[in-house]
Amino acid sequence: MKHIKVPIRRLTTLSLTAVLATAAALGSPAHADEHQLTVAFTNGQGIHPRSSPSMAASKVGNAVPEGGTVSVVCETEGEAVSNGAANIFLWDKLADGSFVPNAFLATDTNGRTPGVPACEETTQPAPQQSTNRVRYNRYGAVIDAKRYAKSFHPLLATDCTYFVSRSMWYGGNLPQTSDWTEWSKDQGKWASKNLAPGVTVAAANANKFVQYTQQAGIATMKEVSWSDNTVGGADYGDIIAYDWNEGGADGVIDHLAMVTGFTPEGYPLVSQHSPGQVNRFWSWSEEQHNWIEKSVPGAKVYLLHITA
Repeated sequence: MKHIKVPIRRLTTLSLTAVLATAAALGSPAHADEHQLTVAFTNGQGIHPRSSPSMAASKVGNAVPEGGTVSVVCETEGEAVSNGAANIFLWDKLADGSFVPNAFLATDTNGRTPGVPACEETTQPAPQQSTNRVRYNRYGAVIDAKRYAKSFHPLLATDCTYFVSRSMWYGGNLPQTSDWTEWSKDQGKWASKNLAPGVTVAAANANKFVQYTQQAGIATMKEVSWSDNTVGGADYGDIIAYDWNEGGADGVIDHLAMVTGFTPEGYPLVSQHSPGQVNRFWSWSEEQHNWIEKSVPGAKVYLLHITA
């Protein structure tokens, strides 16, 4: 079934005329070939313009908030981006030369936006991507994680690892593999015989997940201090890994959560399973109503930065 993006807010011809008139009155008229489109479908996060049509490209300026508008001059093809309903290959070039994914604009369609021209080939640098590599869609993973956080897996008693795995697959567009999948026929890789055939150990066990993602070149990991509120510069869709059993002395990762938001100060918020929580402060225990480092003396925390 084809999913159609539902517009949150679009400028009418009358309101666009008002914008042009206001700009003229200020002595800086808007260009007639610019189209004002509204940022949407980001779960309130907004979107960062990029230097080229790829989520791996460098960020340009500040993020445009949900409900904000951007000045679009043309559309081109680039990296596929999911908004939770559809994967869209279109990117919109802004007046300042940066790009935003069409998936996060209210356009009434999953195809090209009516009235917006295609960019000239000489002015649309194609994203440099290897044909054998799939880029991680951070924003798609975040949207999926926040949507799924209050659901549950019917057979996994604790599923923090499956939670981040499925969001990386279904929202983040990373492919499942024979070692990291929810549907394996290999008994030697099953997380549980009760899930046969089904979830592999790397997709259901926090420590095995961390080992797999590093060995597969999907992520890098570093220990961070509990006093580092930025968690080592964590980004949307990154994973926070916790070692708290035996006071962090066993060196085994016990829990995973995905970065799905930020405080006004830029400090990460995470969503997780077991229990299902959305946008809790990364170092706060809602069960203990205390800081994790105080609830579990000696506990360690790591940033698993997704590099795919």
